[in-house]
Amino acid sequence: METVLTRPTTLGSLEVPEAARQQARETIQALPPTTFSELLRCLDPVTSISKWVEPSDGLYVDRAAMERTTLGGEFEAYGIRKIYGDLIVCVMGLVSLRWKAGHRPTVEDFHVLLRCAGAASQLSKAKKIWHMMEDAGLAGQRNGRSYAEFAKARFLTEPLYTQYDKSRCRVRPIDLANVKSGMSLSRRALRTLRLMRYKEMESQTHGAGMVPFGAGMRRITRSLRWPVPVKKMWATMMRGDLVLDESNVCAAIVALGRAGSLQFMEREILWRLYLIRVERPGSGNVVVKGGRVEMQAHSPLRPTVKLLEAIVEAYCSNAEVARGLKVVDLLSRRYAIPMPAKLWFDVLEWAYVQASLPASQEWRVAGWPGKSLNQDSVQMIWDTMTQAPYNVEPGFRQYQILVNMLLSRNRLRQAMAYMLDLEPFYRSLLPELEDAFGTEAEARALGVATQTAASVRAGAMGWDAQRARKDLVFSIFQGWVHALLRRVRGRHPAGDALTTVLVPQLVAAFRAVLPPTVAYRVATGKVEMANAASVRHRVRYVLERRRRPLTVKGDAVSPSFFRHDRFGKRRMAEQWLKVVHVPRLVTRPLDPGALLRRAPRPLDLERQFT
Repeated sequence: METVLTRPTTLGSLEVPEAARQQARETIQALPPTTFSELLRCLDPVTSISKWVEPSDGLYVDRAAMERTTLGGEFEAYGIRKIYGDLIVCVMGLVSLRWKAGHRPTVEDFHVLLRCAGAASQLSKAKKIWHMMEDAGLAGQRNGRSYAEFAKARFLTEPLYTQYDKSRCRVRPIDLANVKSGMSLSRRALRTLRLMRYKEMESQTHGAGMVPFGAGMRRITRSLRWPVPVKKMWATMMRGDLVLDESNVCAAIVALGRAGSLQFMEREILWRLYLIRVERPGSGNVVVKGGRVEMQAHSPLRPTVKLLEAIVEAYCSNAEVARGLKVVDLLSRRYAIPMPAKLWFDVLEWAYVQASLPASQEWRVAGWPGKSLNQDSVQMIWDTMTQAPYNVEPGFRQYQILVNMLLSRNRLRQAMAYMLDLEPFYRSLLPELEDAFGTEAEARALGVATQTAASVRAGAMGWDAQRARKDLVFSIFQGWVHALLRRVRGRHPAGDALTTVLVPQLVAAFRAVLPPTVAYRVATGKVEMANAASVRHRVRYVLERRRRPLTVKGDAVSPSFFRHDRFGKRRMAEQWLKVVHVPRLVTRPLDPGALLRRAPRPLDLERQFT
């Protein structure tokens, strides 16, 4: 915030004078400690910002949705939400201003700062805030919650801290090659894994520029693979006079899973705290057995659903889905913990991530074929959780995973059936979006003089959240239809129900998400039809001059490594240095906030919602 308050600030064409900025700094420094603590709590990304400000909270936004819809404006080039990157700068500036005035934050204030650093996925900021507690003389006042918040921010154990993207947290064999004892890879395997990582990052260029999508998270997650920091933190918590609770244990379990230290987790946590032993006999099958530790009902270490979710996260991120399910099933039976729907949803999503082509190929190349999953495991988990005795009711995200799996397996008829069943769900979002539009437009038109600021913010949040959901679902359906039409080939016989009945039904149901010209192949040739109901988002492309970033060690191999590959293709290292014209997607969404007065609804409003 200090940098924000010291640089020239403009509101439109109005520049804030230096005297006003100086007065703002003095006001912040003069706030009482309790008032400043309440101010920080209002900026808490977990309990405040994500609930009242961030419209895409809880949503996994893929790269296609960022490029095609208005959601791209909410994310940085590395796929991290912009609001949390700005938030950590602001709160650190506020603390710096008060630090210079002699006011030290409290322990609870540092907890909020750690959550801000975790939401921005900035590990260096989390470590800096942890050391600031020592400079403030609060090292002796650290409690179990302090260690839990630090572990969550330092090792990104919360879904919010990983932007709800599980694929970023999966452990790669190449990341463990130099840090995990007993895992040595040949030079040929290392070369192949590096080439696979390079191609994956090269194909994931974000629409905001020539920055590999997820490149920043790749460097972050690679730094999580070192097991020494998390083991050191666990030893400190066990030696200290701390009252450990389930949040500490869950954070440590997920952090050890990020580092690939499953054996340490099984020995030090599962066995010592819960008497769960995981054995690996010579046959290769994992045996999970153990007893039960008698705990009182109010014991802080008594296992609950949170412990089961942490175990699933740790095992599944290491492609150990079967072993994780065995441990969770034993704990569930020993301590009478029901397995909720969210637990099954996490297992299903992890199975889909680990069964993807890059993940399964990497483990086979590394010499661990037992960790290589296929798409049949996704179908197996789906059948298990939707049948007795669990009878879980899947949501749209779970159906998205199932349809993606069916399309990847070329099971087009089943995929079409699910898509047609889900079409009413998309239609149900449109009336909700229209209601949210009217609520915010009315609140903006009346102003805060007759309505409270909270009601205006609630209306805006409702509009933003509904628009984010609608845009995301629109992008998902668009990707499904395009992928399905590409897979329809002319090998089907004439008169086949797929090309004569199902595909026309699909085109009629999803005309809004299709391009102006729809084309697909049949046995007798190619079918093309005009689509007058196609809806194009209000977007335009502009050109920017931007220099491609140099390759960073640990992020991808040097470009000179691929100057000549084994297939004889020449890769020019100079392409990373030249200045290029980059097409960048700029969105112009429909904004009810621009309505400064009561006005009739636009005539084309339904078309923009379709």
